[in-house]
Amino acid sequence: MSKDYDDNEMPHVEIPVFESQPKDYAEFIQRTTTMAHYFGELKGIKRGYEAGLEKGKAKGFVLGQLQGYQDANKDHDAAISDGTRKGSGECAKQLRNRRKD
Repeated sequence: MSKDYDDNEMPHVEIPVFESQPKDYAEFIQRTTTMAHYFGELKGIKRGYEAGLEKGKAKGFVLGQLQGYQDANKDHDAAISDGTRKGSGECAKQLRNRRKD
């Protein structure tokens, strides 16, 4: 199998092409085995691709949650700080609670 594909795409596998009918039973078996390997390779690639895709989705979801949490904390800190500067008692209370954690 040659790598003539982008990492984000399914890889390309050369399909075995037979120009003529098999001459005897041994050649028929050899061709059948070749086709079985081809379909097995395709099945393995598909399974690996799907597993990688699911793993990527899960990792992206976790990273997105983490980034969202960090962004929310930054926005919350900025809001508390701004509110405290403007004399909000509730914001000052939140700021004290944050410092305890």
